[in-house]
Amino acid sequence: ILSHTARSDMSDHRDVARALQTLRAVTRHANERALQRKNIDRVLAIQDSICDDTIPTLAVPHRRYVYDANVTWLAGGKELKERRLFLFNDLMICVR
Repeated sequence: ILSHTARSDMSDHRDVARALQTLRAVTRHANERALQRKNIDRVLAIQDSICDDTIPTLAVPHRRYVYDANVTWLAGGKELKERRLFLFNDLMICVR
């Protein structure tokens, strides 16, 4: 719409430009909120998948999911153990 609005009509062009700027800001905010919601859903799914009372509550407002992977390490110098590692912005959990 902005590209089809005549620059000679300054007030219309300025209003359309402002509307476009506002629309971009609203879209950016909506996208950020959608990403936050996906991250919260991921934290909740991880919390639900862990069946261990010794693990603290994962779903707290400041916590963000960062990464997870299967890991294997040599335990006690002789036995390989496979675990699942979950990394959050403030916490790392390793579970069976």
